[in-house]
Amino acid sequence: MLGLKVGCIEMSVMSIGYLLFVFVGLPIYYRIPQRQRYKWLIVLSMLFIYSCSPIGPVFVFGTSLIVYRVAKAMPSSKHAKRLLLISLGWCLGILLLLKYAAVSFPAAQKSFVSKYLYPVGLSYYTLQVISYLLDVYWGRIEPERDFRRILLFTSYFPQLIQGPISKYSELSRELFKQTEFEWRNLKYGVQLMLWGFFKKMVIADRIAGSVTEAFWSGNTPQGLTIWVGLFLYSIQLYCDFSGGIDIVRGISECYGIGLKQNFNQPYFSRSLGEFWRRWHISLGEWMKDYVFYPISTSKAMAKLKKKLKNRYSRKTATRVSIAIANIVVFALVGLWHGAGSNFIAWGLYNGMILALGGLLEDPFQAAKTKLRIHSDSAVWRGFCVARTFFIVMVGNAFDCASSCTDAVGMIFRMFDVQAFGTVGISFPFIGMLMAVALLAVDLLHERHISIRQTLNAKSDWVQFVFWIAVIQVIACLGKVPNIGGFLYANF
Repeated sequence: MLGLKVGCIEMSVMSIGYLLFVFVGLPIYYRIPQRQRYKWLIVLSMLFIYSCSPIGPVFVFGTSLIVYRVAKAMPSSKHAKRLLLISLGWCLGILLLLKYAAVSFPAAQKSFVSKYLYPVGLSYYTLQVISYLLDVYWGRIEPERDFRRILLFTSYFPQLIQGPISKYSELSRELFKQTEFEWRNLKYGVQLMLWGFFKKMVIADRIAGSVTEAFWSGNTPQGLTIWVGLFLYSIQLYCDFSGGIDIVRGISECYGIGLKQNFNQPYFSRSLGEFWRRWHISLGEWMKDYVFYPISTSKAMAKLKKKLKNRYSRKTATRVSIAIANIVVFALVGLWHGAGSNFIAWGLYNGMILALGGLLEDPFQAAKTKLRIHSDSAVWRGFCVARTFFIVMVGNAFDCASSCTDAVGMIFRMFDVQAFGTVGISFPFIGMLMAVALLAVDLLHERHISIRQTLNAKSDWVQFVFWIAVIQVIACLGKVPNIGGFLYANF
């Protein structure tokens, strides 16, 4: 529940220092000749990493150098696989040492690691460089010949705090393209940042106090308190994470560099599988390309599918292989979030539900046909959306507990009628009122109506008044004491 604090300075996206850092670097960026601008981005990125951890740039530079040299050598080497494994061992070894092994260190050593060694964005850039190595090894892309480009790909500062996770083939097109300064980029970038600040400061931060009261106040939550607390946490997490992504995408847009969308109205999903295609999109795509497909097409899986096909059917064999791959993928997603038993259990919870949904698809369809349920009816769509939200909300219990045992106990207490009781937390009326406004905007986006494009078609005065009003709402309602940084910055 705490924000990211590494090094001697809390370099949060929310801090005045970070915003000054971004907008002081911006005019210099556009004054530099186009072909040389990426070098200034490297300088900014290294300064940002250094401000969070003095030794952070050493890890980032070292990782980038190893990845660059290995990728460059692999196409012509007889030992390409060995080189790949050595470089993956380095990348994953640093991650395992600083993020997972350090958890068991004594308090003084753990504090030293977090303050001086842990490089900001370690979990994110590690996945990025692994994707680059595998893409080169599999022949999907040619290795980059300029080390500085790999260094920027690894360290690009806007996306280090919480993503999105990019492939080299995608991000390099944006980082190294030749573009002139456009007011439209600056205007759209600032607008996206303001929308992110609104979601984070006015909704997420205002709800955070009630969530802390429910799960982290020292009392054991019961019945309705758990239901309301998990409902509020689901909204807080969405606004916190998507708001942070909007801010960093807006910052990058000011520099004329587009970052991929990471959310697509996930709470309108009609199934858990659809939800995970709409939530943290870049992580889902990474897992699909570099874990799911390799597992489902592996030799071991091919042997299993052959046995199942001979005994049952091709459809059953395919569904079983998909189910196994989903469980492995989400177990790894849980582990990526943290080494605690609650994170791993959260991953298995999602993986098992997806696996069972796939395996029981035919009985579900038969039941729908028997009950004469029309998939396109408004009532059924609403039920599916509510069902998916409920599944996700219950899964968030693993996020709001310190261990798997505590989370399971919390889930059982949700359904304990005798201990249902009353809601033991204060309700964040302002935050929820603003969440209703967000819901209206997301509904329009779900209908493919862009608020930003619609607004920018209005007169300058209308736009000016609207954004001044947004700024005033953020300034007046966004000052919430004792609230940490972004939730996902912890990962």
